[in-house]
Amino acid sequence: LANGKLGLHKPGGETLNALRTLAALTVEATQEWIRALAHASHVTNPGPREDTDDFLTAIDRVAVLEHDADDAQRHLTTLAIEHTKDFRQLHLYTAISDGLEESMDALKHASLALRGHVLGEVLRG
Repeated sequence: LANGKLGLHKPGGETLNALRTLAALTVEATQEWIRALAHASHVTNPGPREDTDDFLTAIDRVAVLEHDADDAQRHLTTLAIEHTKDFRQLHLYTAISDGLEESMDALKHASLALRGHVLGEVLRG
Protein backbone atom coordinates (compact mmCIF):
# COMPACT_ATOMS: atom_id res chain seq x y z
CA LEU A 1 0.00 0.00 0.00
CA ALA A 2 1.34 3.38 -0.98
CA ASN A 3 0.72 6.10 1.62
CA GLY A 4 -1.96 3.99 3.29
CA LYS A 5 -4.03 3.87 0.10
CA LEU A 6 -4.71 1.07 -2.30
CA GLY A 7 -1.79 2.02 -4.51
CA LEU A 8 -3.78 4.47 -6.60
CA HIS A 9 -1.73 6.87 -8.65
CA LYS A 10 -2.90 10.37 -9.42
CA PRO A 11 -3.58 10.71 -13.15
CA GLY A 12 -1.87 13.52 -14.95
CA GLY A 13 0.55 14.57 -17.61
CA GLU A 14 0.21 13.89 -21.29
CA THR A 15 -2.46 11.25 -20.89
CA LEU A 16 -4.80 13.49 -18.94
CA ASN A 17 -4.20 16.30 -21.44
CA ALA A 18 -5.11 13.93 -24.28
CA LEU A 19 -8.35 13.07 -22.47
CA ARG A 20 -9.09 16.78 -22.06
CA THR A 21 -8.52 17.27 -25.79
CA LEU A 22 -10.99 14.50 -26.63
CA ALA A 23 -13.54 15.97 -24.21
CA ALA A 24 -13.08 19.44 -25.74
CA LEU A 25 -13.70 18.03 -29.23
CA THR A 26 -16.89 16.41 -27.95
CA VAL A 27 -18.09 19.70 -26.48
CA GLU A 28 -17.29 21.54 -29.70
CA ALA A 29 -19.13 18.95 -31.81
CA THR A 30 -22.14 19.21 -29.51
CA GLN A 31 -22.14 22.99 -29.96
CA GLU A 32 -21.99 22.55 -33.73
CA TRP A 33 -24.90 20.09 -33.56
CA ILE A 34 -26.95 22.66 -31.65
CA ARG A 35 -25.96 25.29 -34.22
CA ALA A 36 -27.03 22.94 -37.03
CA LEU A 37 -30.41 22.39 -35.38
CA ALA A 38 -30.92 26.13 -35.01
CA HIS A 39 -30.02 26.75 -38.64
CA ALA A 40 -32.16 23.84 -39.83
CA SER A 41 -35.23 25.52 -38.38
CA HIS A 42 -34.64 28.47 -40.74
CA VAL A 43 -33.99 26.52 -43.93
CA THR A 44 -36.91 26.85 -46.32
CA ASN A 45 -37.59 26.46 -50.02
CA PRO A 46 -37.53 29.10 -51.30
CA GLY A 47 -35.42 30.84 -48.71
CA PRO A 48 -32.16 32.68 -48.18
CA ARG A 49 -29.14 30.69 -49.31
CA GLU A 50 -27.24 31.88 -46.22
CA ASP A 51 -29.50 29.80 -43.96
CA THR A 52 -28.73 26.66 -45.95
CA ASP A 53 -25.02 27.48 -46.10
CA ASP A 54 -24.86 28.03 -42.34
CA PHE A 55 -26.69 24.76 -41.76
CA LEU A 56 -24.39 22.77 -44.05
CA THR A 57 -21.28 24.39 -42.54
CA ALA A 58 -22.35 23.27 -39.05
CA ILE A 59 -23.12 19.75 -40.30
CA ASP A 60 -19.75 19.50 -42.04
CA ARG A 61 -18.01 20.75 -38.91
CA VAL A 62 -19.56 17.92 -36.86
CA ALA A 63 -18.11 15.40 -39.33
CA VAL A 64 -14.65 16.99 -39.19
CA LEU A 65 -14.71 17.04 -35.40
CA GLU A 66 -15.77 13.39 -35.28
CA HIS A 67 -12.79 12.49 -37.46
CA ASP A 68 -10.50 14.57 -35.23
CA ALA A 69 -11.94 12.76 -32.20
CA ASP A 70 -11.06 9.40 -33.76
CA ASP A 71 -7.45 10.56 -34.04
CA ALA A 72 -7.51 11.99 -30.52
CA GLN A 73 -8.88 8.74 -29.10
CA ARG A 74 -6.15 6.69 -30.79
CA HIS A 75 -3.53 9.08 -29.40
CA LEU A 76 -5.07 8.90 -25.93
CA THR A 77 -5.12 5.09 -26.03
CA THR A 78 -1.45 4.99 -27.00
CA LEU A 79 -0.50 7.36 -24.19
CA ALA A 80 -2.65 5.50 -21.68
CA ILE A 81 -0.98 2.19 -22.51
CA GLU A 82 2.47 3.76 -22.28
CA HIS A 83 2.03 5.93 -19.18
CA THR A 84 -0.67 4.69 -16.83
CA LYS A 85 0.56 3.28 -13.55
CA ASP A 86 -2.04 0.59 -13.02
CA PHE A 87 -4.95 -1.22 -14.62
CA ARG A 88 -7.56 0.99 -12.96
CA GLN A 89 -6.20 4.12 -14.60
CA LEU A 90 -5.98 2.39 -17.96
CA HIS A 91 -9.54 1.17 -17.58
CA LEU A 92 -10.82 4.65 -16.66
CA TYR A 93 -9.04 6.34 -19.55
CA THR A 94 -10.32 3.82 -22.06
CA ALA A 95 -13.86 3.72 -20.64
CA ILE A 96 -14.16 7.51 -20.66
CA SER A 97 -12.65 7.82 -24.13
CA ASP A 98 -14.95 5.08 -25.45
CA GLY A 99 -17.98 6.95 -24.08
CA LEU A 100 -16.84 10.21 -25.64
CA GLU A 101 -16.20 8.49 -28.96
CA GLU A 102 -19.65 6.88 -28.89
CA SER A 103 -21.12 10.33 -28.29
CA MET A 104 -19.20 11.70 -31.26
CA ASP A 105 -20.38 8.86 -33.48
CA ALA A 106 -23.98 9.50 -32.41
CA LEU A 107 -23.63 13.22 -33.19
CA LYS A 108 -22.23 12.43 -36.62
CA HIS A 109 -25.00 9.94 -37.43
CA ALA A 110 -27.69 12.34 -36.21
CA SER A 111 -26.20 15.19 -38.23
CA LEU A 112 -26.12 13.06 -41.38
CA ALA A 113 -29.76 12.07 -40.85
CA LEU A 114 -30.72 15.71 -40.34
CA ARG A 115 -28.78 16.73 -43.45
CA GLY A 116 -30.59 14.07 -45.44
CA HIS A 117 -33.94 15.28 -44.17
CA VAL A 118 -33.24 18.95 -44.86
CA LEU A 119 -31.74 18.40 -48.32
CA GLY A 120 -34.17 15.66 -49.35
CA GLU A 121 -37.46 16.80 -47.92
CA VAL A 122 -37.28 20.44 -46.89
CA LEU A 123 -35.39 21.90 -49.83
CA ARG A 124 -36.82 19.64 -52.52
CA GLY A 125 -40.33 20.10 -51.18
